[in-house]
Amino acid sequence: MKNNYVKKFVFILAIVLSVALWGTNCIAGDQPDMVDDMRVGRAVRSIGAAGATAVAVKGASGAAIMSELAATGAVVGGGVVAGTAITAGAGGAGAATLMNEYVFDGDTKADEAARVGTYTGAAVGTAGGIAAVSAAGTAGLSAAGITSGLASIGAAVGGGMAAGTVVVVAAPIAAAAAVGGAVYWLFSDSDEEDDK
Repeated sequence: MKNNYVKKFVFILAIVLSVALWGTNCIAGDQPDMVDDMRVGRAVRSIGAAGATAVAVKGASGAAIMSELAATGAVVGGGVVAGTAITAGAGGAGAATLMNEYVFDGDTKADEAARVGTYTGAAVGTAGGIAAVSAAGTAGLSAAGITSGLASIGAAVGGGMAAGTVVVVAAPIAAAAAVGGAVYWLFSDSDEEDDK
């Protein structure tokens, strides 16, 4: 029982930190080094929040998973759907920030387009995850629909509701990498033509 409370605390703390620190570069204003350091730290915390979700739901019951997601959604005045979106979106945005900071950090058209692509992929991955839960569930985005939707998604990868939750949370991270990489590849040809 004590272990369950620790998991809840870690999960909620990671989400709250990710959401609260997401806008910290506004505070730093015209201090670029501070903004860069804060951006990287924020990205790592966001991905950590997604990882904390996997830890929190591993072996958890359906009721425990729904409780975790509802607690996360309550941070912004929402419910389970908001909690799922926050958790998935924070991981995707964190991954996009890290990729933009360390992979697509050049001044080429391809790098600029890829930076937009990573955030677009994270947003689409988040929305797609919520839509997949709704479509796979029996009753849309009701409690029964979310539970059955996560279980159906989890069954597709050989697991249950916990596996479905991990898939939905990981989708924006994968989408950010895929879209950012594809856009970079598409635009890299135009950069080579500009050099000729």
